[in-house]
Amino acid sequence: MPGKPLNVVSRHILEIRFKPSTKILDYRGAWTEYLSQEMELPQWKIDQNRIDLTNLENNELAFLSYKNCGYVIEHPNSTNLFQDRAAKFLRTIQLIEDFKLPAVTRLGVRSVFYKMYPDSFEALFRKFKQKLINTESETIAAYGGNIADVGVALNLESTDGKFNTNSGPMNSSQAANYFPNIELPLNAGYFFEIDFFKENIGNAETDALCSLLKSFAEQSWGKMETLSKTIFE
Repeated sequence: MPGKPLNVVSRHILEIRFKPSTKILDYRGAWTEYLSQEMELPQWKIDQNRIDLTNLENNELAFLSYKNCGYVIEHPNSTNLFQDRAAKFLRTIQLIEDFKLPAVTRLGVRSVFYKMYPDSFEALFRKFKQKLINTESETIAAYGGNIADVGVALNLESTDGKFNTNSGPMNSSQAANYFPNIELPLNAGYFFEIDFFKENIGNAETDALCSLLKSFAEQSWGKMETLSKTIFE
């Protein structure tokens, strides 16, 4: 899904959890140097049981610990940058001498989006409420009050795995809590958070893990675009 994202800011997180391994405690220095060079992430920090590496802009982070690893990108300049960089990271750690990815207990891709809306929060709130909530139902009436704000949280399943979502209209001042390093316009936007994951994967080939990562990342962008378009219309 190539192309530059328009009127949307986002953050994407890959996390792979695996059976704990003590090897990182012995090779932290050498592995940090290798990952820094291969991933072009010159800034690094070594803790007791974790390696963190970042770029100079501090909007990309790679990490490797004794029980998990992952990649984070904030506000990528294209819709496929995250999956490309995260896949490269997966392939790179598999090439580390004396390292083998243990049995994977969970692979998750969490994405947070804020899609700009050209009108006020009140206008977006009315659209969201109209399209996602039956305000005429007896259940809503039983609350005995007017709806002042609204959000929808759903837990779902797909052929690839499970995914949880949280979404709703949001003011830019509230969205700034999720994107403190990005200057947001004053108008409102659509907040969409989605967490795709698959558990108990076991010993999987790198290509299979990258394929799952790609699928989760592309579905996340696709669902955000489809839902925002439906709500904005």
